[in-house]
Amino acid sequence: MAGPAHASAVPLYEANCLRGYDTVQQAREADPGALDCSADRYGGEADVFRIVANVERSLRALDGPLLWQTDSALFERIDLAFFYADGQTRTVKVTPTDTVESWYSGTRFSVPVPETGAPLARVDALVVRPWAKATLTNMRVIEAAAAQAQHSSRAQFAALICGLLLATLLFDLFYFRLIRARFLSWHIGLTAALLLYVLANSGFVIEVVPAISAKARYFLNTFSVALVSVAGVGFLLTVLELRVVSRRMRKAAWIAAALPVVAKLFCLLDAELVRDYAHTVSLLSLLPVTAITLAILYLAIVRRSSIWPHLTIAWSGMIVAGLVRMASDFDLLRQDNLVDDAMVLSAALLALGTAAAVARRTLNLRVQRDRARIEALQMGRMAFTDPLTGLGNRRAFDRVMGLRRGEGLLLIDIDHFKAVNDDHGHLAGDKVLIFAARAMQTCFERDKYEARAFRIGGEEFAIVLRAASREDLLAAAECLRGRIEAGPRENSGEIPAVTASIGAAGGSDMRLVEAVKLADAALYEAKNSGRNAVRARYVAKSAAHKPAANDRARAAKTDRLA
Repeated sequence: MAGPAHASAVPLYEANCLRGYDTVQQAREADPGALDCSADRYGGEADVFRIVANVERSLRALDGPLLWQTDSALFERIDLAFFYADGQTRTVKVTPTDTVESWYSGTRFSVPVPETGAPLARVDALVVRPWAKATLTNMRVIEAAAAQAQHSSRAQFAALICGLLLATLLFDLFYFRLIRARFLSWHIGLTAALLLYVLANSGFVIEVVPAISAKARYFLNTFSVALVSVAGVGFLLTVLELRVVSRRMRKAAWIAAALPVVAKLFCLLDAELVRDYAHTVSLLSLLPVTAITLAILYLAIVRRSSIWPHLTIAWSGMIVAGLVRMASDFDLLRQDNLVDDAMVLSAALLALGTAAAVARRTLNLRVQRDRARIEALQMGRMAFTDPLTGLGNRRAFDRVMGLRRGEGLLLIDIDHFKAVNDDHGHLAGDKVLIFAARAMQTCFERDKYEARAFRIGGEEFAIVLRAASREDLLAAAECLRGRIEAGPRENSGEIPAVTASIGAAGGSDMRLVEAVKLADAALYEAKNSGRNAVRARYVAKSAAHKPAANDRARAAKTDRLA
């Protein structure tokens, strides 16, 4: 038993005999027996084609009302004559407007075959000024009921694809508000071009814009393919890592992507010479951009791009379907509606696959950005950190705002540190400095002091801490002096015994330079008193000044950098 597709539709490609003529009159007067029935009969160019198909035997399996269909590519008009077994004849004139009003899902349109009660024996078609061979090669007769069922199912399929593309486009537009990346802009253009192609190719554009002309739909269908090529190349070149595609390859890609657009603009001239070669030129202009796309995908694979699997899967369907469609348009392959359905499906695969590439590339960029931020923070900390002791350095200390009421400043100097270096070596001196830094952290590790320690010179240290009174400030300084004098708890002799002199300042708000001046004077007194001592300068509120505004701004900037 024959399958449903053979029982419900009969392609006329094999049955057609045709010949091209210069005028409509010559075509009408031609003897049907003189038409060309050879294998290469579809290869010629002409203004008018006379096509005759004897279908009496091949249509016996069809039941019910019939429809004659062909591709809705541009033409000036088609004169149809239906000849029946009982000698009756019916004629139908088809204009481009009729192709819009009687559109069939895909690129076809339908013409009802008049019913006379007798079997249809022959179809005689006069095609005037066709733009594409598909109008001649895609003729068929199909049962009206089967055509309606196919139209409904294919329309639902196309609607699903349009919904997927529209959802992807809306997601891109929303995502673009968050991430202003160039590759996302190109992906928006690519998805929009694919949506236009599916709307035009499936015929849904007629439902969206009922007043659209056949010529506008034809150019929208083909021009959207050119837009896909431009947006696709732009997306590839921006979403891939810079190391993948060379500068010379980028230039070649843009030139190849521009060719389909130039070809379509050339076709808009609507001249006689353009009409004869417009469709062929449009198809051939897609070959360079297809080749350059394959080359870029190959480079992405070879050079280990992080998104090469997404891009390869996304473009594979469109490239394969496009090549099959091109072979079909050049009459090298006959696949009926499967080619159009494959193109529509490949459009959805391209949009979704590239969307996955966008997501992966965005994730990679976010990881790189986070790493850069961490490195910047680390570099910032290093810029304000003493590498030997891990305390803040002089740069960090100079950016301190100053002392507020309830805060104090300690200046610490290791006694006779030069002698330590001279007698025990600089390595021992470094260990003494590290020990002093650890002593500061030990004495002021409690939250009570909120201390910040700095190494501001060779053996000089500074500590800004909370001290509500003179007694608190002296107690903190004595704690540190005693801890340094006591030395490390476990000392194998590598760290020589040292002491420290400490000058303290505090009492009220004051500039940093004023606090340093007071603490330095106290430190000088501690050294003159025999070293290993603590002295303090505690200033009343009226004798101090508030930190200047520029000191506050500089300190706020320090906090952001640190």
